[in-house]
Amino acid sequence: MACLEALGKVKEHPRYRKRAADGISIKKRFKYVLDEYHKYERNLLYGGPPYFFRLKDLPPDRRKSFGDITDSEYFDMWTAIGAQAYSRTRPFLTCLVNKFKLSLESHGVKNTDIIAWVITATTCLKMAVRVYESAMENAGNTVGIAPSELNKIYKAFNMRVICELWMKAELAIEPSTDYDLDGVELKNIQLGIMQLEEQWMNTQTLYGSAVDIFKEYDDVWRTPGEQKKAIKGLFDMMDACEKAEEEEIRSSGKN
Repeated sequence: MACLEALGKVKEHPRYRKRAADGISIKKRFKYVLDEYHKYERNLLYGGPPYFFRLKDLPPDRRKSFGDITDSEYFDMWTAIGAQAYSRTRPFLTCLVNKFKLSLESHGVKNTDIIAWVITATTCLKMAVRVYESAMENAGNTVGIAPSELNKIYKAFNMRVICELWMKAELAIEPSTDYDLDGVELKNIQLGIMQLEEQWMNTQTLYGSAVDIFKEYDDVWRTPGEQKKAIKGLFDMMDACEKAEEEEIRSSGKN
């Protein structure tokens, strides 16, 4: 979502349509990214096996929760959860954008609002890749499977290619943004990144966003009872996660 918002800003760049020395414009570089993003979405919905958003592949007890809906409608509900999580963490994202903007201005960089959004989107993509790879490693250690093997199963969720294309496009916008940060600047920006990542991974953000959308998408459920059952399940999982987090904090305090 940060990337899509940043793309809107990129269109305001004075060199947006002008070709660079290599003959490729900023517009075209970011079109490569957008094309890859659309491919990413198609792979999530249609790529497989395994198929993660195909209703007929759901376990029977889970499939019966939903009414007569399409795979696309089911997928839309889950993407809406991501959008809701983005909305919940938006203030922290804006704060990070402003930190980058102030840093850019202090170093004499032009078009700071546009570039700050692009750098923030880069940060978010790197964060998403890091979270994915960490999840593969942790899951692999838990079940005794090599992360590379798990990646073959869940690769549709990996945003690494999008991230790499985005970083190339960022360099085309403003190569001079690659400057050294002083101690205070670096600490301030690192704090902003840490706060955003904490909010992304926050139990209330993850499960609270799902609760919001499960309530909003009342037409996807077979019955109101199934909807209430699904929402209760989310609250139960939220409570379990929060208790586990509290226990981990207590245990770390004893050591």
